[in-house]
Amino acid sequence: MLQHLDSHQTRCLIADGANSEYCNVQIQEWDYAKSVYRTEKVYGLADLIALLPKEISKNGIPYSLEIRWVFGLWMVRYVALGDEVLQETLEPELINALYLLYGWFLRHR
Repeated sequence: MLQHLDSHQTRCLIADGANSEYCNVQIQEWDYAKSVYRTEKVYGLADLIALLPKEISKNGIPYSLEIRWVFGLWMVRYVALGDEVLQETLEPELINALYLLYGWFLRHR
């Protein structure tokens, strides 16, 4: 199971408005242009879970964050009490499902 995003995914979230101060995982990546390792901070699994709102409201309807393992995939979604789904992602890696949902949230808040 992947435990953190890569630097490209992290930069995409920051470009969409995420706060870089919440990047709590330090990684080293090879910089091919400069032939050196560079150290970067990226979002980890716990960071994304903490950053995603546990509940959002749209048109007066509250939607709760739900994380489930379904038929070999991670389902991360915002769902209302009557099972009405506002947004949903299905991915084999939990970190990628969280990344996609958080990116959606940043672009639609």
